[in-house]
Amino acid sequence: MLYISGTNLESSAIEFVDSNEKVTIFSAYIKLDEIKKINRSKNVKRIIVRWEILDLCKEVSDLEVYDYCQENQIALFRNTRLHMKVMWNDNGSVLFGSANITNKGIGENGRFNYELNGLKEKIEFNTIKYFNQILKESQYLNDSLYSKIAAQVEKIGKIEEPQEPYIIKSLEEKLQNKFLLSDLPMSRTVDNLYNTYSRLENSTNEELLYAAHDLALYELPDSLDRNNFDQLLGLKFNSHPFIIALKQNIAEEQSMRYGSVLRWIQTNTTTVPTPRSWELKKELIVNILYDWICHFDKNFTYSKPRHSEVIFYIGNEEHEFKNEKSGIANFIRRLKRDKARGKIAPHQIILLLSLYRIYNENREIKISIDELKYKFEKAWNENIEPHSSNNPNIVMPIKAFYRRNYISLIPRTEDILSIRNYSDLNSIYKYIKLEEPLISLIPLKNFEEIVYKHI
Repeated sequence: MLYISGTNLESSAIEFVDSNEKVTIFSAYIKLDEIKKINRSKNVKRIIVRWEILDLCKEVSDLEVYDYCQENQIALFRNTRLHMKVMWNDNGSVLFGSANITNKGIGENGRFNYELNGLKEKIEFNTIKYFNQILKESQYLNDSLYSKIAAQVEKIGKIEEPQEPYIIKSLEEKLQNKFLLSDLPMSRTVDNLYNTYSRLENSTNEELLYAAHDLALYELPDSLDRNNFDQLLGLKFNSHPFIIALKQNIAEEQSMRYGSVLRWIQTNTTTVPTPRSWELKKELIVNILYDWICHFDKNFTYSKPRHSEVIFYIGNEEHEFKNEKSGIANFIRRLKRDKARGKIAPHQIILLLSLYRIYNENREIKISIDELKYKFEKAWNENIEPHSSNNPNIVMPIKAFYRRNYISLIPRTEDILSIRNYSDLNSIYKYIKLEEPLISLIPLKNFEEIVYKHI
């Protein structure tokens, strides 16, 4: 289908935006009045515009588009190499041609230009990848960059033809852009991405869309086998500043719940406006990061001990937690030691020792609360002299392990955080259940010997 100036050019653009939930616009020139008309349904989510200083001085594009995008939660990018005019529904369809988003271009106002646009319902994978490559090479427009451009335009006015000082991204800008949500993977799992990469013809439109984004983001060449694909992708994913910062935070906390990761992303992303919680959940961003981080770094694992997914840091110096004695020692050193009457009393270490002894006898990850109390008090009495404490309160370390998701309690409730004594604990809960990383940790050889060295 073709659309021509003076007949159906503008109406076809409005219809395309109205009928698609997410639309990305590539246009060398954009005027404020025209984008408002085109985007009456508020479905435009990204705009890439050329915005050369000369364009703005000639007023073929409007600086006011920036404020409009801020008000309507549209991500605005600048690419001074851009010449194409495309509306893309972030899936398989594009409206494209010669018309810019201007009054005389797509708007058909007054002595309008002679333009021609066409609709293609299903574009090829390489075209989607091409769009993503352009996005990756574009500058994300934030307040700082906008202010610099606006100052240049004001200084030069409409006469002088300016040089383009911002075509090459500065190091600071590159690092800032690395904390955009668009710099995170979209494929649900690494396996999903490779399956699409290796079998394009058998993939859905959604899978192709996600894969095109990820392959462009990480600059992966064609025709890699699985080993080389994982090796190159893992190297680039793990070296990304966003991922490095998130993993460092998880390691410092030792575990993070789904909600905590989501809030960390909201706090640290440079995407404007800051995405809302429901938007991040809808896009499965946290779920995707869990899978990718754990796939490419065996220092991390995730599980669902209670109703929220939790990611754990279980790493050690050799990156072989499950097979190294140092993994046990590192885990123990991360336990916080409670102060009892001014003296150090390692309640959590004694609880860890008690859990090991019960597991070693029964080989069950479900453990009776009564049996655990008996083993805990016995282990405490064996080591009371070095502790210099007479307060073997098992509730404190159980709560600490629960908060870190090392254990869950049966039946499941959220009351434990208000419990202060064993009788209240026992009146509600009958069993505890081991969770990761304890499930992997406790069966290791020499466990008790290593624990004793840290008491």
